[in-house]
Amino acid sequence: MAQTDSSNSGSANGNVARGTIAALAGAAAVGLAAREAVRRSRGPRVFGRRLPRELRPGTFDVKQLAKRIERLAERVEHTSEDVRVASAQARRVSRKLS
Repeated sequence: MAQTDSSNSGSANGNVARGTIAALAGAAAVGLAAREAVRRSRGPRVFGRRLPRELRPGTFDVKQLAKRIERLAERVEHTSEDVRVASAQARRVSRKLS
């Protein structure tokens, strides 16, 4: 009789383990599906960057696009000026050190 009790509990433990593994696999599958759903709802991307609402196909406005390009050009101009100044300073320092 002792053998049948231990074999029944071993079988029950195996069923519990299988059920636990199945539940974990199901949870992982649900998590991956949710992750994909969130990615899709974030909107269209170009070169890995999300498109602003103003540039999305349904709401495309040329005036807004022109303003964005103008602001971007100003930022690039300021950045290039900063780089030019930093380069000149580095050149002066290297001349003084040599």
